[in-house]
Amino acid sequence: IEIHEEEVREEPEIELNEIEEMTEVSQKICYILAALQQEDKELVTLKFLAEEMYPDKEYLKIRSTISQYTTELEELGYVQKKKKGKHVYIKSTDKNPFLKEKSKLKKMKKKIKVKSK
Repeated sequence: IEIHEEEVREEPEIELNEIEEMTEVSQKICYILAALQQEDKELVTLKFLAEEMYPDKEYLKIRSTISQYTTELEELGYVQKKKKGKHVYIKSTDKNPFLKEKSKLKKMKKKIKVKSK
């Protein structure tokens, strides 16, 4: 009897639990930043991000909410924030779950929607 050992390599897969445990707003932030990174727009202002998420709302009214969510995502390692002068810039890190597998972005696009009141 011969015993052969084979090395089994698993392909990295997006962790759906990671995404499902996030709030819808956090999911949308990560999704938008991942999509922008694919368009070579890695570093964007929080104001730009807020306008992408809530085009019908005034930035000053949602600034603190966006800031809180992005701070939480930064603590989890999904995004990185930098302050330059008066502006705060944000970008995805490699830990952003939506960057782990590009093909999943399109599938998730329809699922992730933040409803405006």
